[in-house]
Amino acid sequence: MGRFDPARAALNPHATDHGCSDPTCDDDDHGHNHSEVFSTWSYETDQPMALDALRETMRKLPRSLYRAKGVVYTTDAPQRRAVLQVVGRRVDISLQAEWGHRAPRTQIVAIGAADSIDANLLEATFTSCISTPSATSRGNTALRGES
Repeated sequence: MGRFDPARAALNPHATDHGCSDPTCDDDDHGHNHSEVFSTWSYETDQPMALDALRETMRKLPRSLYRAKGVVYTTDAPQRRAVLQVVGRRVDISLQAEWGHRAPRTQIVAIGAADSIDANLLEATFTSCISTPSATSRGNTALRGES
């Protein structure tokens, strides 16, 4: 994962003073368009992932990705949610509360430079962290990319 150069955002003082915090903002009065600066990609699966594999894999993400975060269903603690936070090369995975009434499911979003996200590479990267072949045959994986 790489570092984000704030100069690439091309934010003018009016946009900052105006207080725009909506990532889907296309208001021309703000003087910027978020989709020209960032791309997003998301990954979802109900198949459990191995934490060690996920942690190691996240450290190897392309430098064009600035951030990844989400909730992870793991084989290491299947009854508890794991929260993933990745910024640059720093990876933090912490176990949180039990899933409760919600079905265990991994949901991760990645944010990177505009038009730099390789959806096929990210799909293969995250899928490689799925724990066992038997888990793969049970589950359902969904991917969605946005620019």
